[in-house]
Amino acid sequence: MGDKSKNARMFTAFAVYTLQPQPDGTMEGPLNRRVFATFEGPTRAAKLALRDARKRGYGRKETLFLADGALRLWELQCRYFSKAKPCLDWFHASEYLWAAGTGAYGAKSAERTPWVKARLEEMMAGEIDSVLAALEAARAALGEDPPRGRDKKLMKALRYVRNHSTMMQSYSELDARDLTYGTGLIEGTIKHIGARLDGCGMRWSKEGSATMLALRCVQISDEWESFEERARQAHDSLTKLEVERVTRATRRTPHKAKKKAKNRAA
Repeated sequence: MGDKSKNARMFTAFAVYTLQPQPDGTMEGPLNRRVFATFEGPTRAAKLALRDARKRGYGRKETLFLADGALRLWELQCRYFSKAKPCLDWFHASEYLWAAGTGAYGAKSAERTPWVKARLEEMMAGEIDSVLAALEAARAALGEDPPRGRDKKLMKALRYVRNHSTMMQSYSELDARDLTYGTGLIEGTIKHIGARLDGCGMRWSKEGSATMLALRCVQISDEWESFEERARQAHDSLTKLEVERVTRATRRTPHKAKKKAKNRAA
């Protein structure tokens, strides 16, 4: 996990949960959250999540696919969750706009905050073309020889919004329906798992880390009792339990053991 050393391993995690509409128009949830995480790559994690989503009615019921800006995740969305409505995490996108505001006006400028808030309002309303136009105008205002660091922030924001524009159209609709448009749940889950696997001084074998990751997902998904029951059933189903002999079949008396040791020394 992480990138702290050349031997670090990365795991991919998906969370599947249900929201229940309430009479007052709000949503209750997350309900029946299940977490799927694996060291075997994003595709494997996506397949595990898809299997659970189908049991909940994916393909027949409205489904929302939330993720940050990692393009690999959106490739998986197109391949495995094409019937789900895509939504880019609001907070990741907001961070790019705040960085763009710093690039346009500087970190201490009084114009920075109003400019960013105007872009956030446009993004909330789904006016992504207006956001792009404002970013392009801000970059042009820096002149032909802009400060390198400020221009870089604006370029990164432009590239980010362009690459994810089709995933940024529904924030106001989701907000009106009390639906989530942030990935805080899965990010919190990943931190919770990482705290157990990536502690100071910890070293894991490949098998040990995979086992602990699976157990952590069981615990987070609130399925520990059912896991224990299945483990007991598996144990009870064993018809024969053999234990390899680790001691002599016939024990020596203390006198014979001492005599043999004396002869061996001679």
